[in-house]
Amino acid sequence: MQEPTKVFQREELYERVWTTPMRTLAREFKYSDVGLAKLCRRHRIPTPGLGYWRKVELGHKPPRVPLPSIKGNGPYTIRLALRDPSGEEQNPEPREVPVVPVAFDAPLSHPQVIRSERLLRTAKKDDKGLVVPRKGLTGHLQVTEAQLSRALSILDALFHAMEARNVRVIWPKDEAAVLSLDCDSEKIGLCLSEILDSKPHVVTAEEEAHRKRDWSWSPPKRDYQATGFLRIALLCDETTTVRHTWSEGKRKKKIEESLGEVVAGIEPLVLAIKKAKADRQRWQEELAAEQRRREEARRQHEEFVRRGGIITRAAEALRQSQMVRQFVICVGNSPKLHELDTDSLRRMQELLAWCTEYADRVDPTCHLDELLRNFAKPKSWYDP
Repeated sequence: MQEPTKVFQREELYERVWTTPMRTLAREFKYSDVGLAKLCRRHRIPTPGLGYWRKVELGHKPPRVPLPSIKGNGPYTIRLALRDPSGEEQNPEPREVPVVPVAFDAPLSHPQVIRSERLLRTAKKDDKGLVVPRKGLTGHLQVTEAQLSRALSILDALFHAMEARNVRVIWPKDEAAVLSLDCDSEKIGLCLSEILDSKPHVVTAEEEAHRKRDWSWSPPKRDYQATGFLRIALLCDETTTVRHTWSEGKRKKKIEESLGEVVAGIEPLVLAIKKAKADRQRWQEELAAEQRRREEARRQHEEFVRRGGIITRAAEALRQSQMVRQFVICVGNSPKLHELDTDSLRRMQELLAWCTEYADRVDPTCHLDELLRNFAKPKSWYDP
């Protein structure tokens, strides 16, 4: 279905931009404020700068940037396609947030959580103090040993709640495989991590001595300190405005209280991902179509120049042949021919015969088939 449009005079849109804040005007046109600003730049319409509307609120009359003139005949019209300002809904309906209780005293029951616990049962610590398995990957769980038991219980409750909403938790058996969530055929990642504080590392005397003994060794750049606070992130490769991280802190609620929001946030994130992919696909198709159009225009121009060259050379050849024929006529009618002896007259007749043959050879009207073939022949890579 064709998008509804609204037509403005350039001066009219300039007046609207300088009398209505960009965000308000963008909502009216069903544009984003960034998209409306880009449209104004495309048509050389200046927009108010930072602080302009604050000055207006305070009763001042800040000066406008004049509308630059554009050369052209007739009025300059701008056609706006009224559309949604983003892939996400402007006023989304409130979504049901489920209650996800966490039973810390109950045994783990989800298969992927049990597998995570087994891998981390004999884990080692990395340079940040986080537990990592000796074999395999547990990128979805990045916590210290002190928070491991709590994090496993949280994941157990979270995975059960997700699967109750038809979100599959996928983790192939390969050692290098990573855990992902499958919702409506879209795969997104998940990571439950512990928030770490960091500060620059101060090199000790022992480390300095070690570095002098072994030039290939270097001390760590930063020191990390576990905070005990957890963060949950839904991971995807697309850039969206949908919330995808939840964390706890000193003044924030516990992450256990946000599990329902995490579960409810998967569906809008998946919808935003699909919209971003569709937009990128549409942009790529439009770009490919524009490239094809430009390539076709370039080929048509080259063919126009090639055919023009053929006609120009044919016209020049015709002019030469007519000049040679005129030369033959003039020489043949010269009264001086009667003054030549027999041998000279014979040689002059040979010259005029050669000139006539030359004129016929270069005359394109004597070779119309060849002219048509050259004119219709498409240019190829081996043509000079």
